[in-house]
Amino acid sequence: MESSADRLARAAAQGREQEVRALLEAGVSPNTPNCFGRTPIQVMMMGNTQVARLLLLYGAEPNCKDPATLSRPVHDAAREGFLQTLVILHQAGARLDVFDARGRLPMDLAQEGGHRDVVQYLRAAGRNPQGSGPAGITCAQTPPVKALAARQEGQRSRVRLCFGEPQQGLAATHRASVSRCFANLPGGLISKLLGPVLQLAT
Repeated sequence: MESSADRLARAAAQGREQEVRALLEAGVSPNTPNCFGRTPIQVMMMGNTQVARLLLLYGAEPNCKDPATLSRPVHDAAREGFLQTLVILHQAGARLDVFDARGRLPMDLAQEGGHRDVVQYLRAAGRNPQGSGPAGITCAQTPPVKALAARQEGQRSRVRLCFGEPQQGLAATHRASVSRCFANLPGGLISKLLGPVLQLAT
């Protein structure tokens, strides 16, 4: 009989958001490994941001690593070019300055794959490689990002970001660090990254 951990890992791997949600709400831990020793966030469908958010919302560890390859979810997201998933992981505290067993950083994998938008984000986030959030702060606790204004500065469009009312336990340094990650990104990349959350003022 399939264990609940195996069911959650399989649902995450197949991108079945509703099943993932139901299992998590039923109390299945997102950090219990499946029969192959992998947690749901390690085997999840990387392109499904909703599954990633759900797992992190329920306490999935974003820095878990494969015992053989030392690869972490950020390595997988960078390798495959899933920018939004990478950002979600980073905002939940995932480190970007970590090497896999072959000595490669997420940046190396993004460059090898030709994922320019991922490379741009990783360069911009380079000053905060340990994740946007301090210990204990997950994306579930991160308030919505809102764009206050957009303006042209030379050939670059810069967006000043701010956050809603801080939730309990959210430090001001956390809000500032997220803003720094986006400060030097081209406007087009920011719009692609934040999607419907980002509303540029005219």
